[in-house]
Amino acid sequence: MKKIFLLASFVVAMSLNLFAQNDTVYFIDFQESMGSWSIDDKVKPEGVTFVWSQTSQYGMKATAYVGNKNHETESWLVSAPLDLTSNTTLSLDFKHARKYADNSYLSVQITKDGTNWTKLEFANWPDGSSWDFIDAGEVDITSYISATTQIAFVYTSTSSAAATWEVDNVLVKGNGTRIVEPEKPVEHISLADFVAKADPTTRYEVTATISEMKDNYYGNFWITDGTHNVYVYGLAHGDQNRNVVDSFNIETGDEITLSGMYLWYTNAAGESYAELMNGRFVDVKHAPVVEEVTMDYYGESADIEGGYEFALECLRYKIANGKNIDSVLYALNFISANKHNIEGKYTITSDSLLADYTSIQYGSDEAMYFNDGNVRISATGNKQDTIIDGNAYVAYEHVVDIYLKQHTYHEEIADSIVDTNYETKVLTLPLIAIGEDEVVVFDGSTTSVENVKTPIINDNKRYNLIGTIVDEQYKGVVILNGKKYIQ
Repeated sequence: MKKIFLLASFVVAMSLNLFAQNDTVYFIDFQESMGSWSIDDKVKPEGVTFVWSQTSQYGMKATAYVGNKNHETESWLVSAPLDLTSNTTLSLDFKHARKYADNSYLSVQITKDGTNWTKLEFANWPDGSSWDFIDAGEVDITSYISATTQIAFVYTSTSSAAATWEVDNVLVKGNGTRIVEPEKPVEHISLADFVAKADPTTRYEVTATISEMKDNYYGNFWITDGTHNVYVYGLAHGDQNRNVVDSFNIETGDEITLSGMYLWYTNAAGESYAELMNGRFVDVKHAPVVEEVTMDYYGESADIEGGYEFALECLRYKIANGKNIDSVLYALNFISANKHNIEGKYTITSDSLLADYTSIQYGSDEAMYFNDGNVRISATGNKQDTIIDGNAYVAYEHVVDIYLKQHTYHEEIADSIVDTNYETKVLTLPLIAIGEDEVVVFDGSTTSVENVKTPIINDNKRYNLIGTIVDEQYKGVVILNGKKYIQ
């Protein structure tokens, strides 16, 4: 069962720093990897791909609730043999959480020889009321010291009861030599091999092209190599589990490298496909983005005294493998409220989405929200007094981030099922300079003056659209050796 991760990141950090203490003999953080541990499925019916899985959010997770029903299973999560003979005293502790069913289906066992197993009795077991992790409580395992000691977390379930059990931060304390958990190397394979591997216990690294973005916040999207299609469910980077897509400006058409676990998933509609779970971001190569912006000035407004009418169009498209794979046309019409503020009513059209808003203010770090709730715009820019041909102007330059939330209704399906898609687009608007008697639109049209062109200077210095020298930390449109860039 997929659920929202609720454990705060600082709790995880505390676990790493405090739970593993100076007397640590052995420690493993399952959120990082399952290390040398292995999975032994003693009972796994058809339709259940796996019971245990490693996740970057929950550590090792076991569940037999698959396809909206419980299954009878028995699955062991087993450590590699640990040589503990340097110790004279030894204890075991770990953290865990559970919901659904009850604790009677779960156990922790230990062996000295890999054959004869003994169940350990821990004091603290989850009450099933939340996903908060608790300490199991230290158990003395001195009598199990050997050169081949193994620990196992045993999950069982029935057709009527299947818990979800999460286990993390396994800690063995003693007075002997520290055992370093060997890390399994991540194998980089093709997307075709990833689909063919079908091994849910191994993390693989793949490189593929994003074919469709589904949810930026959680990091859900489709990747492809042109033949095979895999759904990515969740994208993390370091301790960041949300908004990784927007943090790295990842979009459809980009080539992404990431690692993850294999899952053959069947959704509620009965559709089955390969899924990359618990993805971790490695690298991205952005597909080229082209913007063609035109802006027209229509003169003073008849509706607002002192206002000016503008029309702007921006065609933005992305190229991947020589093809236009994503394009959108933004059409903006607005009236400035006065000569020194650009505000008024906008109409933005993106594909089939239409939204209106009034009294939008361009300033520094101003946020703009559309009244229908489907579009959010944020604008950052600079306002600067400048001189053009000896006359004083107030110049505005700005970059606009547009966050789109578009609903698709399936009228042919009962109850009109709704899909929600999220996209983030960036508009770079031409410079507008507003004077006492006229308005200048750079690379556009003006009232009574000729178009103002920025001179081409090949001095390897960066200039903003007003002509001021800026450094590499400046954000916005820059001119470098006669060419415009978004920095």
